Amino acid sequence: IIIEDIGNKRKYDFPLNRWLALDEDDGKIQRDILVGGAETTAVTYIVTVFTGDIRGAGTKSKIYLVMYGARGNKNSGKIFLEGGVFDRGRTDIFHINLAVLLSPLSRVSIGHGNVGVNRGWYCEKVVVLCPFTGIQQTFPCSNWLDEKKADGLIERQLYEMVSLRKKRLKKFPWSLWVWTTDLKKAGTNSPIFIQIYGQKGRTDEILLNPNNKWFKPGIIEKFRMELPDLGRFYKIRAWHDRQNPGSGWHLERMTLMNTLNKDKYNFNCNRWLDANEDDNEIVREMTAEGPTVRRIMGSKYGAAFCPGEVAGLYVVC
Repeated sequence: IIIEDIGNKRKYDFPLNRWLALDEDDGKIQRDILVGGAETTAVTYIVTVFTGDIRGAGTKSKIYLVMYGARGNKNSGKIFLEGGVFDRGRTDIFHINLAVLLSPLSRVSIGHGNVGVNRGWYCEKVVVLCPFTGIQQTFPCSNWLDEKKADGLIERQLYEMVSLRKKRLKKFPWSLWVWTTDLKKAGTNSPIFIQIYGQKGRTDEILLNPNNKWFKPGIIEKFRMELPDLGRFYKIRAWHDRQNPGSGWHLERMTLMNTLNKDKYNFNCNRWLDANEDDNEIVREMTAEGPTVRRIMGSKYGAAFCPGEVAGLYVVC
C-alpha cells in the first residue's frame, strides 16, 4: 500500500507481502502495517465466546467484537471473529493480535451484522485473556442479540464481573521465522515440533504446523507465539515425527524476535532432518547466535596434570 501526501509532496510505503486469507499463512484477514514494513508490536488477546445452550441460540451472522482499554479512550476497533461457528452450546476461541496494549479492559462490545437466515444469537459470555499481562477477564451477557427478541438490540456493551478475574502466568509476544532451504525435496508436511531453552527453563513442545501445513522449499514461514520469561535463550531443539512418506526436511535457520523490545536470536542449522539423508537424524539442536546472546552454556572445563602433583582444574569462559 502506498499513500501519497500531495500537499507535502511525500509518499508513505506500507509493504506487507502476507496473505489475508482464512486458509493461507496464519489465517488472519486483518493486519497492522507500519511505514517501511517495520515489525509491528503485536499484543495477543485470546478471546473465548460462549453461545448459550437454549433453543435457537446459534447464528450464521458475522459476529464482531470491540475491546476498550482501562479508561475507555483506546479501543481495538471492530474485529470480525472469522472462522467461528457460534452454534448452540458451543465455545469459539480466537487469537487476536493488536498493536496496542488494552488489558485490563474496561468493557467490550459484541454484535453481529444481522444478515442471512438464523441471524439472531444468544450470547452467554465473553472471556478475554491477555497473556502479556496475565489478566483473564469475564464479561457476562446471558442475553439475545436479536431484533425480534427481548429489547431488539443486536449489539451489547458487556462489563466485567470482577469477582471472576483471574491472574495467569505472564507470557510475552514473540515472532518466529523459519527458513526452509531451496534444495530439491527440502520441504515437508510432517508435524514439526520445537522446544526453546533459556536460562530459567524451557518451553513445552510447540507444534508449528497443525493440520500438516507444508513447509515449502525456499519459503519463509512466520509464526507468532506467547512465551513465558525464560531468561536469555541459548538453543532451540527441532524435530518431526516422520509419520508421512517423504517426511524429510532441510532446515536452513530460525529467528526469534521479541516484538516488544526487539531482542533477536538466530539459530542456524543448514542440515537435513531426515532418516535417509545426512547423518540420518530427525532431531537438531541449534545454538543461539546474535548480539543479545551471552555464553550461557559456554563454560569449558579442562584438566592439567603435573607429575607428582594433584591434578588441577581450570575454567575457560
